[in-house]
Formats: sequence, structure tokens, C-alpha cells
Amino acid sequence: MAEAKERNLTPAVPTDVQSILKRCENLEKEVRSLKLNLSFMNRKDSEQTKHIEDLQKQNEDLADES
Repeated sequence: MAEAKERNLTPAVPTDVQSILKRCENLEKEVRSLKLNLSFMNRKDSEQTKHIEDLQKQNEDLADES
């Protein structure tokens, strides 16, 4: 009887493994996407920080002239 139960459970294992592998693939794709998004946001942040620093310098220069 135990053997019959084992035979019934055996087909479910590959399906579980396949679903786990599929989930891993999806998570890896999501991680890649998030890394690219983070890289883009960091680049934008750097550009904006530089722009803010330039504006602050211009503001200081104008204040010094007054």
C-alpha cells in the first residue's frame, strides 16, 4: 500500500520542480529588471544632483554680486 502511495506521488514531484524552476526564472527576470531600473534611477539622480549643485553655485555667485 505504501508503494502505491509512492507511485501516486512521483508524478507530482517533477511538476513541483518545474513550477519551482519557472518561478526562479521569473524571479531572475524580475531581479534583472529591477537592477536595470535602479541603475537608471541612480543615473538620473546623479544628473539631478549635478544640476542642483550648479544652480546652488549660480545662486551663491548672484548673492556675492549683490
